[in-house]
Amino acid sequence: MDEVEEAEEVEEVTDETTDEVEAEAEDSQEDQASDDSEDQEEQSEEKTDEFYEFDFGGNKKQFAKKNMPLELAEEMQAFGKNLESAHTKRSQDVAEHKKSLEAREQAIQKLQGMHGDTLQEYSKGLQLRQDIAELQKVDVQTLWQTNPDDARKISDAISQKTAEFNQTVQQVSLLEQSQAQQGQQEIARRADEGVKQVEKRIPGFAKDKASDVINYVSNTYGIPRQEADKWPLNPAGAEMAYKAMLYDQMQKKANPKTVKKKVTQLKPVKSTKGGTGGTGKSSVPSDKDSVADWVRKREAQLAKRNMR
Repeated sequence: MDEVEEAEEVEEVTDETTDEVEAEAEDSQEDQASDDSEDQEEQSEEKTDEFYEFDFGGNKKQFAKKNMPLELAEEMQAFGKNLESAHTKRSQDVAEHKKSLEAREQAIQKLQGMHGDTLQEYSKGLQLRQDIAELQKVDVQTLWQTNPDDARKISDAISQKTAEFNQTVQQVSLLEQSQAQQGQQEIARRADEGVKQVEKRIPGFAKDKASDVINYVSNTYGIPRQEADKWPLNPAGAEMAYKAMLYDQMQKKANPKTVKKKVTQLKPVKSTKGGTGGTGKSSVPSDKDSVADWVRKREAQLAKRNMR
């Protein structure tokens, strides 16, 4: 029994020793890791401390401290800040200049659309606005204390020119409305004239054919319908679109058999000078004609009408 007890005591001592050794090993590893982390932080700080970092308008650059005196580094830092400030100011100036150019462009476009009395009144308004701006530069409140007469004159002039400016603005608005109405009337006149011109060359176009032509150019060429609807303002284009539509329709109908059959039927139909027999070709243009025949017959029709 004594031997068993001694063996158990030995085992307990061995276990306690093992636990102590493992605990010491873990503490040693933690200390080593802590030391390594501190060394890395110190190295990083030393590395950062070894360089100057400058910011040149958003572009950062590092220089070794050993190659640059402190006085020069401070001058470089001040230069970088001044450069960034100058860049910001320049950007603001560019934005203001762009805004001024846009306003000037709008004024020029407005002037280009004006003429006659409207242009004259608009120019008058611009001059009045400039005069008011010049008068408002004077410090009237201070002038009342030193020279009331001049202050009264300037105040009255501002009031008078402001009233004239407001009247001019109203007059320009009325003239622009009148000009817009005249423009609409002119467009209506041109459209009516265009319809008549197309009807002379293609009878019934507006009533029976315009809708098909609009669908044709919209589906075939991708022209927006709202633009195609303005065909009266472009009568020549409307006529060409109609002929192109007829040509495409004939191309779809045509195939080798029908083409051969048409050729066979047309061979015996030839008119001869002084001939009395046979059936001649129709002189009236139709959808069955080729483009060349259709145009030739149409021109012959127009020539006959003009002779009458």
